[in-house]
Amino acid sequence: MRDPTNMTASRETAAMEVTAAFLVTNDAIVGDWFERAGHTLAFRVCGRAVSMDDAERAIPTSGATVLVIDQDLADGSGLELVRRLRASGVLTPMLIMTAMPVSGINEGAQRAGATGTVVRSGRADDVAWAISAAARHRTIWDERNPALALASPRELEVLSMIAAGYLTSDIAARLVLSSETIKSHVQNVLLKFGAHTRAEAVAIAVRAGVV
Repeated sequence: MRDPTNMTASRETAAMEVTAAFLVTNDAIVGDWFERAGHTLAFRVCGRAVSMDDAERAIPTSGATVLVIDQDLADGSGLELVRRLRASGVLTPMLIMTAMPVSGINEGAQRAGATGTVVRSGRADDVAWAISAAARHRTIWDERNPALALASPRELEVLSMIAAGYLTSDIAARLVLSSETIKSHVQNVLLKFGAHTRAEAVAIAVRAGVV
């Protein structure tokens, strides 16, 4: 776990503080685990939401000192929720949580305005420490999330248009480029993202918050 603001932060000190965490997840098993584990891991769940709309309504009056947000939500992504909350003026620290390591999620979370990331399939005390550290406004980027090879602005523009449903010919016409150039941009993205199909590349980009 990387904490660039204080590399010597003590887990023992963090454990003495009980953190009020608002949890956003549509996974009932995860939600119930947080409710049970919080009593022994120095945090308490002060509120829960299963969707972005529910979260936006409940968070302002929750009294939470940190928001713990699952990246995969039924009505969108955790990064999208972070962007919406920041745009509405919510300043509470936000921790993006994933079930498994996700390529590029650290960079996407930074761009969205999150305070940190954590992979919840690891050790329980790692999750608790990340929650406590984020609540104290420390930026925590889980190093198990691999970096995503950077695509150029033009490549991301093409990928965004693919995600929106445009065909190669449509993209070429809109960007005033040849279809072969568009195909070349797509192939570059596939190689950089380690994807086999356009749909897979779009899925990777959406999870990482780059489109």
